[in-house]
Amino acid sequence: MKLPPHGRAISDMVAAGARPAAFGGSVVAALDWNIGRLWPRFVLPLGDDPASFNLAFCRGLDILMLYRAGHPFSHVTAARAAIESAGANLLWSVALPGDDQ
Repeated sequence: MKLPPHGRAISDMVAAGARPAAFGGSVVAALDWNIGRLWPRFVLPLGDDPASFNLAFCRGLDILMLYRAGHPFSHVTAARAAIESAGANLLWSVALPGDDQ
């Protein structure tokens, strides 16, 4: 299984025993390419099944899942299930306003 986009940096950080300084050590799972560019994140893009990615690096991490209001519910649900199945400790799911933010 392949890592999700931007997942290599997070995976390497976790393997080194480090955690991000932002969000109290949490990592952002962005469901949109334009969300969280300046934060420690990986992307689960709409065109891919989230379960097709290797999310093992999420085990034990706190995850903040961000997406835009109106994002397909089926993708939000699949992303949440994939992250939880990978062993994330805590998962917040936040719908951000509009696509122009």
